[in-house]
Amino acid sequence: GEADSVRGDAWTSRDGGVKIIQPGGDFFRQPAEGSDPQVTVWVNGFLCLCAGGADCSFSYDSSLTPTILGVTDTLVDGSIELTITGTGFTTDASDFTIDVGGRNCEATVATSSSVTCTLENGPAGDFDITLWVQSRGQASGSVTFTLSLTVDSFSPSSGSVGGGTTLTILGTGFPNTMDEWESNEVAVGGSSCTITETSYTEVKCVTPKESTSRRRKRALADLTVTVNGQTVSASGQYNYDASSTPTITTLDPVTATPMGGDTLTIIGTTFGYESPFNTV
Repeated sequence: GEADSVRGDAWTSRDGGVKIIQPGGDFFRQPAEGSDPQVTVWVNGFLCLCAGGADCSFSYDSSLTPTILGVTDTLVDGSIELTITGTGFTTDASDFTIDVGGRNCEATVATSSSVTCTLENGPAGDFDITLWVQSRGQASGSVTFTLSLTVDSFSPSSGSVGGGTTLTILGTGFPNTMDEWESNEVAVGGSSCTITETSYTEVKCVTPKESTSRRRKRALADLTVTVNGQTVSASGQYNYDASSTPTITTLDPVTATPMGGDTLTIIGTTFGYESPFNTV
């Protein structure tokens, strides 16, 4: 059957009882009720003693706790700088660790009531700010920073009614990877523009065909970008232009042998139009 006793390095167990072989230095230690927390140090398993009148107590003081009250942002040389206001800060910028929704914000200037930091690039959205003053602790308070999505410009401003035009869109708050676009979108005239390249400030996409049922020589369409619940429209509209649309007027020959190998001559217009989808 099973053994009726178990022996460890520091204790034995038998018939439901436990015998301590070598009680540790803190085994009989009883903190006084209502006393401040004590700082304890062990060396090789032995508890150190607060000797010579040393005070090993530690107390929490709310007056020393930093707080964050608000945040403002500005664009400096293409980077977003945040100014976080609060109380209980130090004037040493290296004393701060700032997290904005999982992104680092490197502190550059600090006063007793504010700290300025440069935010790591990332897509638009709403982000909670967590701030630590290393010499004092984590700041209290709840502040959310909203990184706004912007579309500054796009080019070209017109292209084929059949789609296939590569647009370059400049702005801020775009996803930096293709995977991040899975739940976000660039749309032209309400139809998805296929993303081919992306960065935080620039995205390229291939236009869809013009969506109206009756094609016209010219048709204007809104360009919109949606990222993390924010949707913005470009200040100008995209122009579907029939004059930019390749057309076929003649094929010669119109029949060929099943074996292939014949030369086909195609005559038309605007064949010099560049698109990643150009094929015959």
